[in-house]
Amino acid sequence: MLRPACRPLLLPAAPRAARAGRVAVALAAASAALAGCGDPGPAAPPNVLLVVVDTLRADHTSLHGYPRDTTPNLAAFAEGGLVFERARASSSWTKPSTASLMTGLSAAQHGVEQEDGRLPDAAATLAEVLWASGYRTGLFSDNPFVSRGFGFAQGFEHVYDYASREIARPSGETYDLSDAGAVRKDELADWKHRAGAPAIDRELLAWLASIPESEPWFAHVQYMEPHWPYAPPPPFDAKFTDAPIRRSELPNLWGVATGFAGAERGTEVGEAERQRLVDAYDAMVAYWDDCFGRLVAQLESWGRLRNTIVVVTSDHGEGFFEHGVWAHQNSLYEELVRVPLVIRGPGIASGRIARDVASMRVVGTLLALTGHDARDLGAGGTLLDEDAPAWQARLERDGRTLVATLDRGRKWIFHRWEDGARVEAFDLARDPDERLDRAPALSDHGERLRARVERELALERESGLARAAARIGDDTREALRALGYAE
Repeated sequence: MLRPACRPLLLPAAPRAARAGRVAVALAAASAALAGCGDPGPAAPPNVLLVVVDTLRADHTSLHGYPRDTTPNLAAFAEGGLVFERARASSSWTKPSTASLMTGLSAAQHGVEQEDGRLPDAAATLAEVLWASGYRTGLFSDNPFVSRGFGFAQGFEHVYDYASREIARPSGETYDLSDAGAVRKDELADWKHRAGAPAIDRELLAWLASIPESEPWFAHVQYMEPHWPYAPPPPFDAKFTDAPIRRSELPNLWGVATGFAGAERGTEVGEAERQRLVDAYDAMVAYWDDCFGRLVAQLESWGRLRNTIVVVTSDHGEGFFEHGVWAHQNSLYEELVRVPLVIRGPGIASGRIARDVASMRVVGTLLALTGHDARDLGAGGTLLDEDAPAWQARLERDGRTLVATLDRGRKWIFHRWEDGARVEAFDLARDPDERLDRAPALSDHGERLRARVERELALERESGLARAAARIGDDTREALRALGYAE
């Protein structure tokens, strides 16, 4: 049964003013004249469109040389922009990674690392900074985690998410931002009936049509394609196969044991079944790319891209048993943390940057491009800073903590659990698939590096935000299990 169309949640003036005031205090001062700050740019402040494609691994895109032409529209769009060839996310699943994209904080600092984790109200977000500076702000999310119930609507005056299907406040009715409501079962149990990219795009376009061209805007769009379940519509269901892909014939990716790096292997399936999963995933990537191409064409026809900075990235990738695990939220190998990252817009030269970068620096980059100080949020700095601290990623699950970082040309992954530890090291230049663990030959350096990383993380936790949790009942917990995010 199809669910009713989502309705946007419009936040009334009073909460908006209060939130804007809190942001102004947190930042000390918001920029009063965007066009006069930073490098010379357009007379009007640029619009910002942040596109996050859930579960899109970089090496399955045409942008990064994948043999299948999965993302021709993204590749064409990127020709006019800046491509970061080695961008990595802050974690290997949606909530911590997206929280970092919104705040510029590491996972250890913002603390949104568990299924019931909620972005704390004390967090200052990119949307809040731009909102306080006079931008119109809109969140369009098809991911049930990136929603009001988990605190991700902070700074957005217009919200289109799962919860909006059931709750839409009449104009002028008081809406208490300090209590955005409990996460309800239907927000997650019906995730397979998500609106889909075409509906998300229609809502975005309708919102933009309501904004005068003289007003700057910021839109964060969070697509669920190509997240499981892979159900590519025709003609994409046969794009990379001889016969159309039927979801009922695929192994249930969340039904098998997905495994956890360093703890247990997932359920091994035959190569033909594995390839069928890859085929379906690639088809979903191609479907999203087609939708993206249509959206770009529409925005260009309206002239809405002339003064708009567009960022396209992902929150994490997807694993297909390369390291004995499936799906995501279970390792920090490259297939899960390396993501596409493209920035295109006024004042941005086209080209490619091969340097390792952390996607959480998108925040500082967008602050700088909109005339703000890149240090206003998170760790500060931009994607172009050559002296930026090394990328790090974190994952906490089932009493285990994984931390990955780059050091001396190698990628290190530190595993720790209650009564044990493990270290891995890979030379990505010679071993991009992370097959040969070099840690045993580098044990002394590995232990010193581990100690340093743990000290840094302890400081980040100590100086970070107090943890917040959403109110999740047993029914929602069951829905999370169906989604594959809880045991």
